[in-house]
Amino acid sequence: MESMRRLCLFSFYDPNGVVDDYVVHFLGELTRFVDTTVVYVNGDLRPDARLRLAGVASEIIVRPNTGFDVLAYKEGLVRSRFGRDYDEVLLVNHTCYGPIYPFAELFGEMERRECDFWGVTAHKEVTPNPFTGKGTLPYHLNANFIAVRSRMLRSPAFRQYWKAIEGKATYQDAVLEHEAVFTEHFRKAGFTCESYLDCNTYGTDYPALLDADATLEDRNPLLKRRLFFQEPSHLEQYSVDLPRALEIVRRTSGYDTGMIWRNA
Repeated sequence: MESMRRLCLFSFYDPNGVVDDYVVHFLGELTRFVDTTVVYVNGDLRPDARLRLAGVASEIIVRPNTGFDVLAYKEGLVRSRFGRDYDEVLLVNHTCYGPIYPFAELFGEMERRECDFWGVTAHKEVTPNPFTGKGTLPYHLNANFIAVRSRMLRSPAFRQYWKAIEGKATYQDAVLEHEAVFTEHFRKAGFTCESYLDCNTYGTDYPALLDADATLEDRNPLLKRRLFFQEPSHLEQYSVDLPRALEIVRRTSGYDTGMIWRNA
């Protein structure tokens, strides 16, 4: 497959309008594989933070802090006419540190895979749905990094999906409106998806969070920020070993963990 022309829609939020080193590094590394990077800032952005982003973004758009990353993605897709000038559109947010391992590994592998959309990690199907206590949470790609290719971008189904997105006021409702249903919706519509890492090879339903160390052993380029502020008893329930994950980063990666601690 020839090198793809890519648009990245990056959703960012910081309660103080600050842009930390990990964001600048993440975008700087990502822009090596992206032709255009548009950063959507939910809420405020300090002048010095804007200058930092300007060095790694093609464009910065500050919007009201509503609808989480979902409405930022929607705005970017509509504004770009659903990426009509690109082969692939990346929907990415600020909720991960990385790349822990070079993005060249990720993009090199995914360019070899035939699919209509893909993600870095995925969540297994779970019954009952942990958000609602009933029904089933379907298998889904984690929404912090999803790539959509041209066949799906240009389809009526893709436009109709986003037209119906309203944006929700709570995190749980936002997940249920988009992240939890996006993958299943488009697979049922006849589109094919791939995950860089196979969630079925790990012991928990949510490997990116609960098996972080094991996914790093498989060279997961992303480390979720939530690991550093998740309610501790939840991590203890699943024996999440964040110290081991950080040791793997230190031992096998050139990533500067100082960026993590400055942000934390």
